[in-house]
Amino acid sequence: NGLALLDPKLTVGQFLMWWQENILNPDDERKDRTKKDYRSILKWHLIPHLGKERLGSLNDKPIRLMLKKLQDQGLASRRRQYVHAVLRIALGDAEREGLVHRNIAKLITVKSSKKVEVNPYTPEEAAVLLKAAEPERLGAVIRTAITTGMRQSEILALQWDAVDIDSEYPKVHIRRSLVIKASVLDYPDD
Repeated sequence: NGLALLDPKLTVGQFLMWWQENILNPDDERKDRTKKDYRSILKWHLIPHLGKERLGSLNDKPIRLMLKKLQDQGLASRRRQYVHAVLRIALGDAEREGLVHRNIAKLITVKSSKKVEVNPYTPEEAAVLLKAAEPERLGAVIRTAITTGMRQSEILALQWDAVDIDSEYPKVHIRRSLVIKASVLDYPDD
């Protein structure tokens, strides 16, 4: 398969770059959003922290150290679990390619942190925010977010057919969300 990767000096970074180009290619069955997330994790977490490690001699210590650093930097436990999952998937492919004897990431678990208590705005704080946002270009977006609890992607995909302002209790129906897909806007139907 053209792998000049059997070099014992092969680094994790070199492998991950190869993996990104050859496994996460356009023909891969994963969704574009998933591949984008994987590439982001490679760029911002895996390659900077593990890139210089030798792939063939990778052990759990640098992986645990990376996960600890990410925790210390305030990365949420769910995101750290996702970073670990992408590494586990990539190393699984390395194992199938015969580049590592075993997938060391399978031996590590990332525990969830304690849930962070959410402190929503008080009615008074929300009123101050709404008043300040009113003259701004995105005032209506902020008002919609505060009053409905909708996500940004849901608000940005909102269309008039989803808004019912004539009923006794006005409603907004969430029918789609906006997804940026390889620099193209997409409205997936769920």
